[in-house]
Amino acid sequence: MTLRRRLVMLVVGLSAIGLVVSTVVGTALLRRFVLHRVDRQLVSVSGFGGGRGRGAERGADGPGFGPGQNGPADPTNPTNLCRRDPRAQFGPQGIVTEFYRRDGSAVCDTQSGDDPGGGPAVQKGDLLRTGGRAFTLSGHSSGHEYRVVVNAFGNDVVVVRAIDLGEANATWRDQALAGALLSLATLIAIGVLGLWLVHRGLRPLEEITDTADAIAAGDRSQRAAVTDPSGEVGRLGLAFNTMLESIDAAFVEQQRSEDKLRQFVADASHELRTPLTSIRGYAELQLAGGAATPAKLETSMRNIKRESERMGGLVEDLLMLARMDREPQLQLSDVHLARLVDDAVADLRARDASRQVATAATAPVHVAGDEGRLRQVLANLVGNACTHTPAGTPIELSLSEHAGRAEIRVIDHGHGVPAEMREHIFERFARLDPSRTRASGGAGLGLAIVSAIVSAHRGVVRVEPTPGGGATFVVSLPLTAVSTTDGPERAASGASVPLAEPGAIVAQALSPARSGLNG
Repeated sequence: MTLRRRLVMLVVGLSAIGLVVSTVVGTALLRRFVLHRVDRQLVSVSGFGGGRGRGAERGADGPGFGPGQNGPADPTNPTNLCRRDPRAQFGPQGIVTEFYRRDGSAVCDTQSGDDPGGGPAVQKGDLLRTGGRAFTLSGHSSGHEYRVVVNAFGNDVVVVRAIDLGEANATWRDQALAGALLSLATLIAIGVLGLWLVHRGLRPLEEITDTADAIAAGDRSQRAAVTDPSGEVGRLGLAFNTMLESIDAAFVEQQRSEDKLRQFVADASHELRTPLTSIRGYAELQLAGGAATPAKLETSMRNIKRESERMGGLVEDLLMLARMDREPQLQLSDVHLARLVDDAVADLRARDASRQVATAATAPVHVAGDEGRLRQVLANLVGNACTHTPAGTPIELSLSEHAGRAEIRVIDHGHGVPAEMREHIFERFARLDPSRTRASGGAGLGLAIVSAIVSAHRGVVRVEPTPGGGATFVVSLPLTAVSTTDGPERAASGASVPLAEPGAIVAQALSPARSGLNG
């Protein structure tokens, strides 16, 4: 059964219960009111023959005497009662008056006059119910009921007064019938109106269902229309749309990750294929006797060694990234960054004495970190600047403290990094040269390693354009890289402490991706 049908049936059912209860209670109250009014009519005329004393007080002109009687007489005398005007037995306001002895016999032949019910069917036991309290008796004619009051009329005579309830019963029965018909019409109207209102109220749910069906069919651009965001259905529509946006974003991210993975596999295969091809070629040359002379043999062995070292370095870099991706462990200590910068400058001058190298440091800066890993960061950045700038191009290194963070800048004046590549420059196998020749750089893992190490220290690394041309790589590290609960003793002890969640490193530096420039 559908929700719409259940709601309509619930509304109609509750309405039916309410209408039936109201009709029954209203009819019962109306019947009680009508009987109470009839009883008041009977009581209002019950003074006639209320007892011997009351009958005597009415004197010779009392209603118990027939026409033409003069002078006092005994009102309980059967002769006087029977000589009474027969029309008085069907008294005012349709009240029937009859006289009985206490043994149940009629004082005289009772005549009901114009009463269609033939008067109440009085039994001997009914004559004992004196006292003026009304009760109901059946009439002599079938289908008639009477409201009856019995009063004493002397020692041995009682007077019975009754009113036919035909009109009163017809009143409340007509009221009950009218209430039933009105309730039925009301239920029909409630059912029709409720069906329309429920259909209108559930229309947004149907639209959400249609939208879900369309999305299941492959159209992920569909969204549920929300007209009233404050209502329950409106909030459901908003939540549904929010869920769809999240799903779409997840699909886009999944597709992007798959594209990056494909590119990563292609780049890794290319990087590994080149040294493997060289090694295989020299090995085949040796087997074919092409290196018969000692000089040729030495050249082949030297080239095989060079390519194997190149391939081994690539594998080592990938393994290091994988280890840091899984759970980066750093040997923490108090690191003097100015000394690291000076050592990097010295290494650069020893590597390329033709370059001008400038340094700038505002003050000694210390951080809690892994000194070996931070030295690798500076070595990769400086080596990247040497590789991707013309010979003799000056390189600058600076160290400063700003807003509670240490900033190391490696500034070159080469060709710089295009704006569209800056966002992807720290991804694995990211290179500017799509041909991936050896002359244009390494495998593209140097900057990815830099990003992974800096992220493990809860720092950030970015690239900015150098004024006048070139690229500036900025490494920003917090001055306190460990929490206060670790304490300075642990930071200085060289204990192995994970400084970043693995998922953060995966998202920032170690996801399989391609773009930008890496040394």
